[in-house]
Order: sequence, then C-alpha cells, then structure tokens
Amino acid sequence: MHWTLWLSALLLPAAGWIGWLLGTRRRSDGGLGDGAAREAAFAAALRHNPLAVWLTSLPDGEILDVSDGALERVGFERDEVIGRTVHEINAWWSPEIRTRFMEVLRRDGEVKEMDVAVRSAAGDRMDCVMSARVVDIAGRTAMISVLRDVTAQLRAERQRRASEKKFAAAFRFSPDGVLLTQMGDGTILEVNQGFFTISGYGRDEISGRTIRDLGLWAQPGQRELMYERLERDGVLRDLDILVRRKDGAIRECVVSGQRVEVEGREILLSVVRDVTDRRRREKEIEAFNAELEAKNSELERFVYTVSHDLKNPLLTIQGFADLLEQDIVDGDTEAIADDIQRIRGAAGRMHRLLDELLELSRAGRVVQTPQPVAIEEVVRAAAEQLAGPLATRGVALEVEADLPTVAGDATRLLQVFENLLGNAVRFMGDQQAPKVVVGSRLDGPETVITVRDNGVGIEEKFHEQIFGLFDRLDAGAEGTGIGLALVRRITEVHGGRVWVESEGSGQGSTFCIVLPPPQTLTSSSAL
Repeated sequence: MHWTLWLSALLLPAAGWIGWLLGTRRRSDGGLGDGAAREAAFAAALRHNPLAVWLTSLPDGEILDVSDGALERVGFERDEVIGRTVHEINAWWSPEIRTRFMEVLRRDGEVKEMDVAVRSAAGDRMDCVMSARVVDIAGRTAMISVLRDVTAQLRAERQRRASEKKFAAAFRFSPDGVLLTQMGDGTILEVNQGFFTISGYGRDEISGRTIRDLGLWAQPGQRELMYERLERDGVLRDLDILVRRKDGAIRECVVSGQRVEVEGREILLSVVRDVTDRRRREKEIEAFNAELEAKNSELERFVYTVSHDLKNPLLTIQGFADLLEQDIVDGDTEAIADDIQRIRGAAGRMHRLLDELLELSRAGRVVQTPQPVAIEEVVRAAAEQLAGPLATRGVALEVEADLPTVAGDATRLLQVFENLLGNAVRFMGDQQAPKVVVGSRLDGPETVITVRDNGVGIEEKFHEQIFGLFDRLDAGAEGTGIGLALVRRITEVHGGRVWVESEGSGQGSTFCIVLPPPQTLTSSSAL
C-alpha cells in the first residue's frame, strides 16, 4: 500500500476511513495481488491502525479482529478479545446504549458519529463517538466500527459548563454589582440584581447605554483612572470610587475588574461593592475609640486632680485639728475658735468639690425626654439664681431678643447658663462697667448662642484648656474649676458643642454654644 494512501486514511473521519478500508479490501487490482494477499493487506491495515477499529460479527457480536489503537485505548490484550463477544467482555456501558446503536445500524446499514459509552478493561467509562457499517466478510455478516475517545473532551466540557453554571449563580445572586461592558465605548451588555440595587436603575433603563450615559461616575476622572490602571496592570483591584445613584444619592464603592474575551469580543468584567455603610461604621468605631481614649485620658487626669484638690482641704483639716488639740490643752479660746473656723472652711470646700463632681457624673444621664426649650427663659431663670453675685459686682446683664428655641432638657441647660454667667461675673477683673450680653448669631445654617462679657479675657493658648477638670487660670479665683467642664459635658450630651472666642488678656470673652433645633426631636430621644 502506498504511504500517501495510508496517511490519507488516518486523516479521514471515522466513517470515511471505514469506506476507505473496505474499498481497499474489495479492489481487484492496484498491486495487491491475489485474494489471499488482499485479505492479508486488509488485516494488516486494520490491526496496525492507530485508530480504535473493531470488526465484529452480526448479530452475535463476536470480535473477529481489532486494531492496535483500540487495544491501547481500552486496555485489553489481543488474545483477551479475539473470538469472544462484546457481551462477554462487557464492552457496552449499558444495554440501552447498545440497543439504541443497533436500531440505527439495522435501519440504515451504517451509523455515523453517534455518542456512545463503552467500558474499558479496568471497568472505567469511556465516552466515545462511534461510526460503523455493515459489511460482508467471506459470506459472513459483520460490522466494522471506529471509536473516537472523547472522554477528556467531554470532561473538559462538563467542567466548563459547571464553571459557567457557578459563574452564572455567582453573577446572579452576588450582593455586589457585577456587570459586563464592552471595552472601549463602555456599552452595558449584562448586569446582575446587585447592580440595580446599587444604582437604583431598572433593566429597561440600561439597555444599550453606558455607565457614563447613566451618570454613575460621581467624580471627574474616575473612568479614565480605571482604564489607565487596567492598561498598566492588566487587572483592577479595589479602586475607590463614588457612585451617583438614580435618585442622586452618592454611595462610596470599590470596583475591581478584568478583561475577558467572550465570543471573540473583548469585555470588561467589573465587580462593584457598596462600602458606604461599612465605612460609616468604621468611622463610628474610630470616633468611639477616639472618644474612649479621650475619656481614659480625662479619667487619668480626673484621678490626679481629684487626689490633689481633695488632699489640700484634708491637709488643712488635719493640720488645724492638731493645732486645735494643742490649743484646747493650752486653753487658748481665741485660737480654738480660729482653728474650728478653718476646719469648717476646708470641709466646706471639700463638700463643694464633691457636689460638683457628682453633678459632672450626672451630666450624661437621662433626666427627661428632650423637649423644645426657649433659651431666653432659661437665661432669665439663671439670672435669677445669680441675682446676688450680679448685684454685688454691679454687672449689667443684657438678654437680646430672638434667642432660639432648642431641643433639650431645661434643667441641664439651666446648669449650663448658670455656670457661664457665674464664670463671667467671677472673671470681670477691675472692669469699671462690667457687662454680660446673651445673644445669638447665624453661622451658615447654624444658630450660635453667645455669652459675651467685657472681663479679663483669655489668651488663645488657653482656649481649650479652660474646659478641663479643675483647670483654673487664676488659682486665687472662686470656684472649684469644674464649671466649664460641666458646661461642655452637658452641651455634648445634647449633641451640641461649645467653644470660647477672645482677643486675649483684657479683651473680654465670648462663649459660643450650638444646640440641636427642635426639628431633631424624636420619640426615642434621651439625654
């Protein structure tokens, strides 16, 4: 046989190869010699064929001959199959497959490229494509068949389909926004429900449109930056972006993406995760930790200052108690009276310190449900409480009209303005015409309540320090040094803030307070 014919036979599909093989057997010329020579050539062509070729009798299925390629694939030796039937070697994977195959063969005389399953010598399933034709071999009806093992291809196909199924499930049910867009123009090809949740758009609103058409890019240059990183790195991971929803709300997101090829088209697969709520919680935790750290620092300072400030009156009591004992022994009546007076003074100071500390500890507790509170009424109530000190120091108090109404606890806010007015009276210095003005001003959307005096003033470096526990810039001044700390604590518990403004020594001071308006009230609010 000419080698070119042999090579051509190997390259033919299975059904064509059968035809070629049979044609070789039937030729009466072509250099093959007599009938015996032709049969020998036919047998050699079949046996040494690298394809899986089987020659079986019909209808009993006795295996008459088999190619080396078939033996190699199924794992049998030649003497294990020749003369035996396909039933004896259990070649068919199931009777149903054989029945279906034989029905087509009886009907058409041949089978072309049918999907079948056979069993290897080891008992493993082999998925194959089988072609066959009914032939006559020395007056005996037989079937010549060729099997092509496609087990690996089918396994790969099943894996591909399983992978596609997993991707489809992940695509469909992912809480993140997953979208496929055309590289270049950004046309939206497919999105999942997560994308609709993040963007606020519906499916009928995105067909044929781009992300830019929808206005989802909330910051200039975000799209260009995304494509720049894709070009540079080949993949995009966790790029921070701002997404504008359909309703105009801005959401913080991170986007990851990768180029993929689908049906010859270059597609961008993007995953968008909404991290707005997570980052808000992170910020809340950071703020809480910062507040906790500040509270711990305040507690350390509190312990130190309390031990210091309470120790002084205790030392005074102890010292004069010793003197009292000696004066009693000496019978010095005048000294005894002085000792007792000093002991009472030290005890009174300690009592005031403890009262102030108790008030400070209560400042953050729930007392009443917040209600609308008119600041003018609170200020006038505080002025009545301080009528004595105001009159004694000759301080003129002016309360401007149109002071705001806020949301809060009137009892606590009264403490705030009593302390602010009392602080102003104590630090008037040598002012010949002392005056305190309570008013308000607009600062953007906020109304700022002001308590302005023309007293000694405060240097800028002390503007924050004065709100600390026991911080008194003038050690000889009256009071315990807790009043302004109490003002800040109550204000912050209300959700407001307080600060001081002053040009410095001798320039007076203005204490500023911002408190929530009545619109913030809810049925569950508590201070």
